Amino acid sequence: MFIKKILLVFILLFFSSTTFAVETETTVVDMFSFGKKTKESPFLKLPEILGNGTIINFTSYNVLEFRQILYGNIESQPINVTGHLTFPIGDGTSIDKFPVLIILHDSLGPAEFLKDRMRWFRDIQRTLLENGIAVFYIDSFSGRGVKQTYRDKDLYEDMYKVTMISQAIDAVMAYIFLKDHPKVDASKIGITGSSRGGTIPFIVADKKFTKNFLDDDEGFAALLAMSPECKISGLFENPDMTKNSKMLVVQGTLDEVSSCIEYVEKIKKNGGDIEIDLKEGWHRNFVWNVQKTFDRKYNFNNCPPYYLQDNGDINDEMIDFFAKIKAWKTKKDYYEDLYENSEKTFHRMMKKIKKKSECIEFETHYGGKHGKEFTPKFIGFFAENLL
Repeated sequence: MFIKKILLVFILLFFSSTTFAVETETTVVDMFSFGKKTKESPFLKLPEILGNGTIINFTSYNVLEFRQILYGNIESQPINVTGHLTFPIGDGTSIDKFPVLIILHDSLGPAEFLKDRMRWFRDIQRTLLENGIAVFYIDSFSGRGVKQTYRDKDLYEDMYKVTMISQAIDAVMAYIFLKDHPKVDASKIGITGSSRGGTIPFIVADKKFTKNFLDDDEGFAALLAMSPECKISGLFENPDMTKNSKMLVVQGTLDEVSSCIEYVEKIKKNGGDIEIDLKEGWHRNFVWNVQKTFDRKYNFNNCPPYYLQDNGDINDEMIDFFAKIKAWKTKKDYYEDLYENSEKTFHRMMKKIKKKSECIEFETHYGGKHGKEFTPKFIGFFAENLL
């Protein structure tokens, strides 16, 4: 959402660092070091605010790009992820095993879940629990020393500390933790989020990602992506959805940042069990407890699509776009600059796009207070696929 889309386009999955050692264009052998700085998670306040739940800490890993998973050693950079896990009240007659829904935050960070405009994400917990579904909120930012990745002053330093692929690893590490929990039905784990958090389900639903962490028969049973970004976030060019997974994408027809219609159709053609529900007249982040508002930030919806090829490389169409705007002539040129000085490469990229291309737009509306209206659809999807 908003200005974060600048970085979603270009650095979330492939933005690298000079501390990488590169043997070939697609081989990464060393890990980027983020240091030890952490922040206290806002989720520590959730047990008091919600009146339930337990704080859970689990280990995840820092990754700057997908090729690091394919060719690197992600375990050399562990980080701590904080979560808040709540189970429904059992009937007391047996050891109950519950389905669980993982809820992800967006670029505004975990603290937003505690504020009024995001109260739908807290209110929905009670309804889920009443329907027999446990809830696991996870905080991908605090363990990496990041508060949010939205405001301009945070972008250049903080955005690459919490890439989309890192947040996807957090989600799958949460899955691994939950599937071994004695109170969890391992076959009934779901995931959802909005904006950045709504884009992650596309990554964790793809076999090219999950096969690096899970067995072939494992994966999220139900995935609901709200206001995701499908065109410029570095999703897979050839999506291959995990089996036994059901995915629903919900997007407003007036979402200026992205349209996921084409990508959903691509997943369908490749055999994925996925549907898209387009909400007429709705804007981005439609469950926010604010009336529709306008923010003058960049969006790249009219720029060429940015995807990842099966080997983790950036797609050829984006490289052709770089050549057209006289940023880099070839993929080799681009990656050489990227590994030599990643920050300088990003600035060059943005300067060229703004000066040489007309694909950038500056209108983003969000909100609309559709949470109450959307809740039956939300609960119905997870009740059908997790219970």
